[in-house]
Amino acid sequence: MPTKYGYEPKKWNDRGKERWRIRVGTKSNGTAEYLPCKDEAHAKREQKKLLAKQAGDDVLGLEAIKTANQHGIAACVGKLAVVGATIEDATEWFLRTRFPAKGDRVIQTGPVLSLVWTG
Repeated sequence: MPTKYGYEPKKWNDRGKERWRIRVGTKSNGTAEYLPCKDEAHAKREQKKLLAKQAGDDVLGLEAIKTANQHGIAACVGKLAVVGATIEDATEWFLRTRFPAKGDRVIQTGPVLSLVWTG
């Protein structure tokens, strides 16, 4: 997931002149990418715009995930219906076979070696 920035306006000194900027990301070479601003008021306005865009992007991302999950579940239901099973049946089988109860295990490798251990 991409880094979420607070888009905090920062004041910095450029050769004796006060300037404002907002960090908006990272360049491909790893250095910070900034949005230059005229003054503090301009920086605050830009911050509000950036935060609103980020919130909108978050909502769109969640909607995309929901839609993808719905399609994935529908596909699974269709595949299970072919063999007469349900999601509950498949879940129960998966949990039972993928994570079986642990107990005594015995390995026998012929008449010479026999190992027993508990898990």
